[in-house]
Amino acid sequence: MSTGERPPHVDPQLLFGISLLAGLALSAQALNGAMHGDVDITVAGLRLLVAIAFSWAAIYGITAMFASFSAHVDQAARDTAERPDTPRRRATDLAGGVAPTAIDVPSTATNAPNPIDAALPTPPALATGLAALGAANNEASAA
Repeated sequence: MSTGERPPHVDPQLLFGISLLAGLALSAQALNGAMHGDVDITVAGLRLLVAIAFSWAAIYGITAMFASFSAHVDQAARDTAERPDTPRRRATDLAGGVAPTAIDVPSTATNAPNPIDAALPTPPALATGLAALGAANNEASAA
């Protein structure tokens, strides 16, 4: 890592928010029991605290691992890009020292039928289904 770069880190607010939601989900039964009087409030609170602590540790470990792996990939990409023997452009990109021109796109599209579609036979089941669909549409529009 060169000077001036920060080490890979995990956003603490996002980490706490996700772990809080996971802790609430893990201790939902105890909290529901505390609201109905089946579980003592201190027991439910301790279960929530433990659930948040365990979920924070698990989520921190997973996100730190991803941040570490992404930092290695980013560093490998920078090392590859900084090598002097890495070609910057392909030889075919510059034809005679002139940059390639843009693709010529016609300004209007045509609604002409595709000659390939006209040459292909329509399967009998599809033709029967299309005819029945057309007849049903005609009956619906007539009614």
